[in-house]
Amino acid sequence: MTVKKVKFEDIRKHKGRTTKKELDELSDTDIKEAVLGDKDSAMPTEDELKEFGTPKKRNISDDEKS
Repeated sequence: MTVKKVKFEDIRKHKGRTTKKELDELSDTDIKEAVLGDKDSAMPTEDELKEFGTPKKRNISDDEKS
């Protein structure tokens, strides 16, 4: 895998290839399997998850939706 450095102000110019539909279709099991299969990733413990808490709903601008 290649790492490409991008200036913060240029981030919005780059588009990912994953669609919202693809993300919405992922199950918790799919995500856990991907995390467990990634040698560079670590599953947070239940205590760590509690520390993060529940994410707040955020308003998404029209630029971020596409």
